Amino acid sequence: MSDCRCCDEHGTVKLVQYSIVTIKRCEERILYQSEIIETEEMSPEAFATWVVALYLQSEGCHIPHDDKKFLRVYHRVLDEWPRQKDCCEDREVDALHEIRRAIEELVPRLGGGPEPAASAS
Repeated sequence: MSDCRCCDEHGTVKLVQYSIVTIKRCEERILYQSEIIETEEMSPEAFATWVVALYLQSEGCHIPHDDKKFLRVYHRVLDEWPRQKDCCEDREVDALHEIRRAIEELVPRLGGGPEPAASAS
């Protein structure tokens, strides 16, 4: 099986709408709003941490370090779907076909044809 976590058969895929706000006194406002696909199972706290980290790493974000404590995240799940069947299956089949082709190319070079007749001594 593949190492990618997208192939986990459990869980859901969620479309989440979120807003990042500042609650700093006299500066309360929405800083950023967006929608995102959440493919990992996350607690509300983990989701908030994730989207704030994405926001803080973006080019347009210039928040003083001391003001980061005033950031809050509001979010709601707009829709969710069961995780689809193993998305890695095609990649694994392709990899197996490549292995077979490599073996087929290697076998003639190793004398993979019929065994030569034993010489009588």
